Amino acid sequence: MIVDDTIANIEVLLSALENEYDVSFATSGREALDMMTRRENPDLIMLDVMMPEMDGYEVCRRLKEAPSTRDIPVIFVTCKNSVADQEQGFNLGAVDYITKPIERPLVQARTRAHVRLKQKSEALRRKIEELGQANEALRDSHDRLTTVMDAMADAVFLKDGEDRWQLINRSAEELFRIKDFPWQGKTGAELAAQRPLFRSAHEAFLLGDEQAWQSQGVQVSYEDVIGPDAKRHHFEIRKMPMFGEDGGRKAIVVVGRDITERRESEASMRKLSQAVEQSPESIVITDLSGRIEYVNETFTRNTGFSHEEAIGRTMGIIRSGKTPREIYLDLWASLERGEAWQGEFVNRRKDGSEFVESAIISPVRQADGSISHYLAIKQDITETKQALARIDSLTYYDQMTGLPNRGLLMDRLESALATACRRAREGALILINLDRFKTLNDGHGHELGDRLLTAAAERIGSLMRKDDTLARLGADEFALLLQDVDDWHLEVGRRALFVAERIHATLCQPFVFTDSKDVLVTASLSIALYPEGDADTPLEIMRRAGMAMHRAKQSGGNQTTFFDAGMGKIARQRFQLEHELRRGVVRGELRLYLQPQVDAEGVALGAEALVRWLHPERGLLPPAYFIPIAEESDLIVDIGVWVLSEACRLMAEQEKAGFPLRLSVNVSPRHFRKPGFVPWVRDLLDASGCDPSHLTLEVTEGLMIDNIGEVIAKMNELAAVGIRFSVDDFGTGYSSLVYLKRLPIQELKIDKTFIQDAPTDPNDAALVATILSVARHLNLTVVAEGVETTEQVDFLKTLEPVIRQGYQYGRPEPAEKLLAYWRREP
Repeated sequence: MIVDDTIANIEVLLSALENEYDVSFATSGREALDMMTRRENPDLIMLDVMMPEMDGYEVCRRLKEAPSTRDIPVIFVTCKNSVADQEQGFNLGAVDYITKPIERPLVQARTRAHVRLKQKSEALRRKIEELGQANEALRDSHDRLTTVMDAMADAVFLKDGEDRWQLINRSAEELFRIKDFPWQGKTGAELAAQRPLFRSAHEAFLLGDEQAWQSQGVQVSYEDVIGPDAKRHHFEIRKMPMFGEDGGRKAIVVVGRDITERRESEASMRKLSQAVEQSPESIVITDLSGRIEYVNETFTRNTGFSHEEAIGRTMGIIRSGKTPREIYLDLWASLERGEAWQGEFVNRRKDGSEFVESAIISPVRQADGSISHYLAIKQDITETKQALARIDSLTYYDQMTGLPNRGLLMDRLESALATACRRAREGALILINLDRFKTLNDGHGHELGDRLLTAAAERIGSLMRKDDTLARLGADEFALLLQDVDDWHLEVGRRALFVAERIHATLCQPFVFTDSKDVLVTASLSIALYPEGDADTPLEIMRRAGMAMHRAKQSGGNQTTFFDAGMGKIARQRFQLEHELRRGVVRGELRLYLQPQVDAEGVALGAEALVRWLHPERGLLPPAYFIPIAEESDLIVDIGVWVLSEACRLMAEQEKAGFPLRLSVNVSPRHFRKPGFVPWVRDLLDASGCDPSHLTLEVTEGLMIDNIGEVIAKMNELAAVGIRFSVDDFGTGYSSLVYLKRLPIQELKIDKTFIQDAPTDPNDAALVATILSVARHLNLTVVAEGVETTEQVDFLKTLEPVIRQGYQYGRPEPAEKLLAYWRREP
């Protein structure tokens, strides 16, 4: 860069330099300083001294003060040629001083010299930086290597090709007690001479080193060293020589591993093996991962696996797959806690035969308390278990049918009674007695009688649940224990009667034996429920069932008798009602009723679809009479299918007739959770032709308790085709703003229990107001159910607009009747 206020001077310098360099210029000091803030710094500045506003000396001073420009060489070019002027320029940091008039060769030569000097200076600076970085990297590498070596438990040495020690780790320092000794750079011979205590070790190292150099590969040897504890230690020594490109010895790495404990452990293992080799029990020693290190002769005899086949493998080689997984989990949990474990395994020999072993498995600890192995002492108890099983079978099982006998039944009845009392649940005991069995037995022989009893036991057993118990009490009498049936007394009786009817039905089928005529039998059954009070006992339950059986026999047999006649009658009524309802659904006895839903002015907006049962004998029955029974079985699904199908048919008919109809239909949780519910509804809509947007499905809050993700997915599928959703009886169940926010619902129905007392009960009034506030914020329509009085109507008028439903606006009517009435309205 040229800085001069005289253009002529600038032109002279340009003509001298522009052929060799990229030259820029400025006509003032301030312009020059400004240019260097906006572009790359020049390699050299030629600076005039006498310039207006800011002379060259001031410019130079400012350049040398700034870190970004202080290293730029400055040459003063001026007519001031006194020694004092030159001294002032050099003191400010200039590298040269050229006087005017300008001589081209002199300017070119000095410029060329200073540019080369600047370039060499830069190259030297970069080289110094690179060397500094390399030294830093080398130091880092050395530090990392030292850290890694110091972290190793093995003793590590690095010696050069002339046996001079260069680097050792902390373990080596401790082993040779050499930390405070000036070892670095000394040879093994020098160390042996200066440290007599370790002379033999150093001399042995020298011999081993030479062998490694000669072999030109990794050399492994075993040497003894007196350790820091003044005891002799056994070391496994690995030596790895390194050679230069010319084949000369460069360095050798020595790694020494203390194997004293391992050798001692191996010696202990040998002693233990000798001590247990003749043991009558199977003895197995494994490492901490379960791999077998030792088995005795008894193990090989019991399992059929030789020593060679067992060593190195796990105990999985004798697993049969019949030992419960929990046994192994408990075993390993005990061992991981450092505790012994005792238990039994069902194992398999090499030939495939199974055997049972009783085992004690314990951790093997070293002197410092650490666990090194596991010891298993096992005894074959197959014959003992078989003998106990035979005794158990004779004691607790009927030998002819294989069923539990009276003794085992009483044990299980006692357990079931305790569970029922603890959980506030109820169960039932059913006695089964084959009618006139003695006559058949005497007339056709005991062999046929035994075969009949076995066949009857199989038939009854096929009706059992997993937790039920079927027992043979003796001769022709059986007992069926039903556990944990229900928490409602009448429902337990109904279900017990249902099981009894199934037993009657299966036993009345002919028993076909190939070598004799078909045998027809009937049975008398008695039912006793439990518990009857906290003082109930198994003997009392049996006594009650026995008394009921006596009445069944006295009444002619082939019937079921409850101990409590009143309860039995109610159970029979419920059972009969369920039977008649199931038949009524098939025979078309259900009727569709509608109850209007209106706005605040009483204008009909739609209706809720309800169901009635037109019983052939009892007449028209309300839902409270039969829906609870239907909800206990899949009957509620059958009824739901009928109601929704009828509602869709009716909506389609009205729309075709020019009277669009909006209907709300209740869907039970059991029906909604059916896997095919969504495609069934879509198919129903397609088949009926009704408008999905006119259909609202009412679901209860109980639907949201389980599998909320699945419920939301189903609702979204149906909402996608236009169906609306309403939460029925809102506020009485699982009310949660969390699911309200996630569900695709458009409507809330306030339960009638809140509406009934809202005019007089501040709490109910506050609840209704709260529900309306929630609905408003969630943009949901609200339906008030059970509006039956003018007071309730007046109360609703004080609130936000809601849809009303109740006797005040219309009772449920047959669908055709209500629709005919609506069509007549102007």
